[in-house]
Amino acid sequence: MAAGVAKEARVRRLILAHFDSGVYLTNKDRILAQKAARKIFKNTLAAKDGLRLIL
Repeated sequence: MAAGVAKEARVRRLILAHFDSGVYLTNKDRILAQKAARKIFKNTLAAKDGLRLIL
């Protein structure tokens, strides 16, 4: 859903964060979510703890 919104809004980058811990149990699960989102919006990143972004 977020990837579709990002595409419609024409944003530069989508950062996936706040994953449901009941669904995304591991970082591998988050990477799979990233891959699925990239099919819709290429510039997508699954955030990890400690990620820092320069805006």
